[in-house]
Amino acid sequence: MKTTGHLGAYVTGGGGFYRKLTTFTQPVYVGDYCDYFYGCYPQYQNVTLSHFSSNQGGANLGAGVTYKLNPDGKAKFYGEVRYVWVDSPKSSASIIGTGTVGMIPVTFGFRW
Repeated sequence: MKTTGHLGAYVTGGGGFYRKLTTFTQPVYVGDYCDYFYGCYPQYQNVTLSHFSSNQGGANLGAGVTYKLNPDGKAKFYGEVRYVWVDSPKSSASIIGTGTVGMIPVTFGFRW
């Protein structure tokens, strides 16, 4: 939706398919690394302890504003905020990854 001059505004939303991934890791000592300049120091590597993924439907709704940098050009700076809702089933053999998720991402950028 166009407002006036340099400023504009818009509303966005929709539904979608979301895949949630959860991975639990722990750093494990794997030995020392010795460097000619800095000496020796310990090295760690992440080991996966547990992994869970699930697929759900969800929806999002948001609004944004734009600022046209040059009246004759197409480049615009924008800022946007959304509410994202992902439904997760409650009936599961495990409680890992269950429960509805709601988040509010904020985005800034350039369009041209």
